[in-house]
Amino acid sequence: MFWSCSIYEINPEFDRNKIEEIFESGKEYVYGNYEGVELFLFVDNKRQNEFGEFYELGLDILTPSFYLRNRPTQRIPTTATLGIQFFKRGEWPDFIAIFGARKNTDYLRHVINDIYSNVYDDREKANKHSLNTIIFRLREKEDCINGKFPDMKELAVESIGEFHVDKALIKGHQLEESPYFEQWVRDDLIGGNVRHFGFNVMGETVIINTFGNMYSRQGKRRWPTRIIAYILNSLLDCEAIRYQSAMTQFTQ
Repeated sequence: MFWSCSIYEINPEFDRNKIEEIFESGKEYVYGNYEGVELFLFVDNKRQNEFGEFYELGLDILTPSFYLRNRPTQRIPTTATLGIQFFKRGEWPDFIAIFGARKNTDYLRHVINDIYSNVYDDREKANKHSLNTIIFRLREKEDCINGKFPDMKELAVESIGEFHVDKALIKGHQLEESPYFEQWVRDDLIGGNVRHFGFNVMGETVIINTFGNMYSRQGKRRWPTRIIAYILNSLLDCEAIRYQSAMTQFTQ
């Protein structure tokens, strides 16, 4: 089973309580309209787990345009299933994890903005993101990260400083001990930009990319919240997450 999860930070300018109220179980919202068809966000289920509140959502999205001969191109509304994990206050930064394709999770950010501004009549928030993207500092903190996740399975690097090599994707075992890792990640002159690392986490190879996203091609669960929490805790221990409310920690 393939799963994908993107991590966001709740914008400190938004009221977290109000965002959570949007996701009360059984609620549904019309957030848009396409050619006379209303587009909905459905809150299908809510449950408590060891990390906080988890919600299952249905989000109406539009398919890419498709071609019809002698007729205008068309798009069709379809409902995507997403999962969203709010992490406990005080024990975590104001992170949420959204399960689903990255294009759909980013789209949900815009939908939440629309719903928030309409429900709470807060037009000042309409043009702001309620959820901020975050960055995983993979190259800067690779030594600490490798200590947390030994036996690297996959490595993707771009903008390598070698004449014959621009980018590389390598798969194997213990890649952190490979000479290519030393050259393409650690070397100050040759080393490129790390796109993602892949590690074995709780029996699954999980790909962790720089842009706050994780995924697995061999998932055993649809919503692996325990794996996500473990990875986030490890990255926080390594100070390997860049997010808005903690930006001062990266000025050193």
